[in-house]
Amino acid sequence: MEEFSSQKLLSADTRNSYFSDSARQLLLQTKILCWKNYLLFSRQYITTLILIFSPFLVCLYLVGLQNLSESLLSRDYEINPPIKSTAKIPKCVGKDCETLRFWISGENKEWADFVIDSVSKDFNLKIGKDVKIAKKPDDFGQYFLKNMNKTKIGVVLCTESLILPRNDFIKEIPCQNTNGFSVYLYNILYNLTETSINLFDKNAPDPLDQSVLLVKIAIDRAILKYSAKLKGAEIPNIEASFQSFPKAGNRFVENYDCVAMVGPMLFFIPPLLIFGMIVSEVVKEKELKLRHGLAVMGVSSSAFWISWFITAFIISLLSTNCLIFSAYLFDFDVFMNSPYLIQLMNFELFTLSMLMLGFCLSTILKSVKVAYTISYTFLLTGIVMQSILESHLIMQLIHVKDLPSWTYWIRWIFSYYPGYNFSKIYSDIGGKAGGHPNFDERRFEEGTEYSMKDFSQPRVGYINGYEYYIKPSIDSMYDQIFDFFLFLVLAWYFDHILSSNRGKSDQLWFMFTKEYWGCKRRLKKQLNKHIEMVSIKESILEDSIEEIKEKNEGLRIEGIYKTYKKHLFSSSDDIEAVKPINLSIEKDELLVLIGHNGAGKTTLLSMLTGLLSPTGGTAYISNYDISHDMDKTYRIMGYCPQFDILWNELTGYEHLKLFSIIKNIPENIREKSISDTLKNVSLEDAANLPVGKYSGGMRRRLSVAISNVGNPLIIFMDEPTTGMDPISKRFVWKLIKNMKKNKVVVLTTHSMEEAEVLSDKIAVMVDGKIKCIGTPLYLKNTFGEGYKVELFSKDTHKLWSYISSSIPNAHLVDNSGGSLVISISRNLPEEALKLYKMIEEDHEISELIENWGLSNASLEEVFMRVTEKIHHYNK
Repeated sequence: MEEFSSQKLLSADTRNSYFSDSARQLLLQTKILCWKNYLLFSRQYITTLILIFSPFLVCLYLVGLQNLSESLLSRDYEINPPIKSTAKIPKCVGKDCETLRFWISGENKEWADFVIDSVSKDFNLKIGKDVKIAKKPDDFGQYFLKNMNKTKIGVVLCTESLILPRNDFIKEIPCQNTNGFSVYLYNILYNLTETSINLFDKNAPDPLDQSVLLVKIAIDRAILKYSAKLKGAEIPNIEASFQSFPKAGNRFVENYDCVAMVGPMLFFIPPLLIFGMIVSEVVKEKELKLRHGLAVMGVSSSAFWISWFITAFIISLLSTNCLIFSAYLFDFDVFMNSPYLIQLMNFELFTLSMLMLGFCLSTILKSVKVAYTISYTFLLTGIVMQSILESHLIMQLIHVKDLPSWTYWIRWIFSYYPGYNFSKIYSDIGGKAGGHPNFDERRFEEGTEYSMKDFSQPRVGYINGYEYYIKPSIDSMYDQIFDFFLFLVLAWYFDHILSSNRGKSDQLWFMFTKEYWGCKRRLKKQLNKHIEMVSIKESILEDSIEEIKEKNEGLRIEGIYKTYKKHLFSSSDDIEAVKPINLSIEKDELLVLIGHNGAGKTTLLSMLTGLLSPTGGTAYISNYDISHDMDKTYRIMGYCPQFDILWNELTGYEHLKLFSIIKNIPENIREKSISDTLKNVSLEDAANLPVGKYSGGMRRRLSVAISNVGNPLIIFMDEPTTGMDPISKRFVWKLIKNMKKNKVVVLTTHSMEEAEVLSDKIAVMVDGKIKCIGTPLYLKNTFGEGYKVELFSKDTHKLWSYISSSIPNAHLVDNSGGSLVISISRNLPEEALKLYKMIEEDHEISELIENWGLSNASLEEVFMRVTEKIHHYNK
């Protein structure tokens, strides 16, 4: 019992230490990733400023829209219309255009001639050109029909009726019989469609053409002159002016409030800009494998997501406050009459709900291009949705009581859309704090104060005799909070089950497994077994742990393989990318993997670094099982991927500082470590230059340097010298040789020279399987063809004839360009000795040879033989 208690106590202390260390790591990683995000957005300062200050531009637009609407509405509001004086009628301009056309009806034409002559003089019109006189009725009526828009005004001076042809408006022009009285009758015809018609006020009187009014005054003046002339009286002078009737304003739009009515649609835009930007940045880090690079260097997924949430939260908080204070600046009633806290919660919760929806989508999306498309789609469709939901009438109609049951389900579905909850809360606030329509009284009401009490009370009323009930705003805010956590859970779930996020995917039911909740670890089992075999004393326990670690400081691969299924179940169409591999690599050893494209080298490294889930088997890195303890393995691992995992906006110094903090390099030696690392890869002069301006070789050198940050116990390098010039390549070779001290290094390459220079062991992979492994010398001796002799001669065919007849076991490798290459198996040393003696002592052969050389089998030859691509030519 005493031994059990001691063991239990020790396990508890170990657990507490582990959790404490994990919490510190999470805090440290989150902090440094937030710093990284700050650098990214500060370097993209124009985009960042747009995200933060776009609400100010929206408010500015609303001010202009409000002023424009007030200006347009004020045109129909006129208590004292201006008095306008008459002027001369403008002449009709154009080919065959007439200003006036007269028709004289009846027998008494004297007064009519006087009127025509007087009007023409008053307006300075020429008879026959500007003024035409119809000779018969058809010349008047039919002319208008056949020559539309050729005459401005027609005048009938009449004593009898004139019937107009095919006129839907006026069938005939009445001319009454005066019965001997001095009565002068005339009718004026003009085109009503050419006058300005008020399309917005159907109750307005018919428009009056000013030209028609001038003609009427001129005719009346001429008739008075004629009458005065007949009676010998003084000719009167008529001056006329006119004034419109007063126009009352439309009370239904008199207090129209653009902010209250169209605010939800426009205020929807800034949060959606933040939504699109954050989604595209997160997806970009996934598409460029930046997140995978962070994971391999030891960054947890929790730190990754928390850092992006904090970044998005800060940007959204700044943007929201910019919106609210801009609204205060422009004196918007909706904001002035409502508490700051309510507005902040509404806009911030809406933004955060959309951001969490964006995080959820980013776990599904794989490319930035698709992310941009999705963001634009959300923005455009969202604006259309908001233009509908912003209507107070629509909001009231969908909440009318006793509607069909399907309307309840519509509202329930809408409650999972953050934009609906946002519009509903904004409508509740705007329905009281801002100018809002009163449909019963048919007028706009001015806003009043919206209090915290209103926030928790429902809105009830009647619309067209139907009662509506709109639930309290606080309920909609609860819906926003629910949406936030719903999308959070979905993002967390998809992040685990989709391999494109963490590199490897968990089972669909991973949250129900003991391993996920940390209840089962293979390493812990090993330690417990070992504890049972030794004394419980702390010193002995420490020794035992060290023994376990000492036995597993290298890399041990046990039957690991990867199969890609084309169908749901296993079939013959499945692709075996990596077949079961068993391999052990000791400390201070550098293993080079070589193989043709598609041999499985990168797939194997991806499984060992946690970027891919093995189909079966496992591997142990310094006693940690990659199937269960990958998070611990990342702390002792370095990684140089095939493609550079770098941020173009960050400098080389900032990259090394980022990973130095992630790898827990103490602050007192951090700067010196970064400086030495930059010097080791010859990047000290480009330390403060953005990586986007680095050449390909410089980027690869930085990637190699990052893989060694924190002095990891194991380093994986996938073609580290790709794209380098020969000088840089040899420089990096030297660096890698120095890096392998006290470490395990696994490196892939296509360069046989690189493999031979760097490797302690070389493994040749073919079709997902390791065909052979050993030192370069061992591989050459085992798989090479033996000694190679190259002979230069003017007659290589004759020379080969002599040699082949004397040494039948010699193989012809190449005979071209005056060069003869012969190989002799290393197992036949006597044949090689015989060939050397022939070359040196046989006078006939030596005369044919101009020069010759001896070499061992090359690594290229070994590779070709192992991969079954070499061809032998024997005569």
